[in-house]
Amino acid sequence: MDRITRSRGPASYIFTSTKTAYDENMADKQELRLDPDPVIEAYKQHIDLTLIRESLKLTVTERMERLLEMQRLAEEMKRAGRVAKPAR
Repeated sequence: MDRITRSRGPASYIFTSTKTAYDENMADKQELRLDPDPVIEAYKQHIDLTLIRESLKLTVTERMERLLEMQRLAEEMKRAGRVAKPAR
């Protein structure tokens, strides 16, 4: 079974694999350190986790209804923009 676990700080992870090694001389467990990507870490600073948590509290149906509402709003705004745009 493969696992990713946290180690030493919030953004440092270790990938552990218990799959068969490439040959008999290699250990059964192999560890690969995944250092945090600075670009991803920079983006993570600007994510509002409360919005994600609130969204995950909704059922799939409720999330789909919100998505459809946003799509209808986008279509209405697009239509209104075309109507308000002067003809050339």
